Amino acid sequence: MMDLKNQMNDLEMQLKKLEEQINELQKGCNHPIQKTAFRKPSSSTFQIMIICDDCGKVIRYPTKDEENEFLGK
Repeated sequence: MMDLKNQMNDLEMQLKKLEEQINELQKGCNHPIQKTAFRKPSSSTFQIMIICDDCGKVIRYPTKDEENEFLGK
């Protein structure tokens, strides 16, 4: 049976491989449908962002008008 440190190292390696696969898929995506959604950047609180509906990649920050429309203002 693996000890905790080995299990953590194994999971971190799996996570890194999955993140690489996600990045490759996002690179190949032409982001045909973009939508406004809440996203949580790694070291921040939730923010309103424009993301690709297919691959989930954050494309950009919304304009003030896009943000207001999303919030129903």
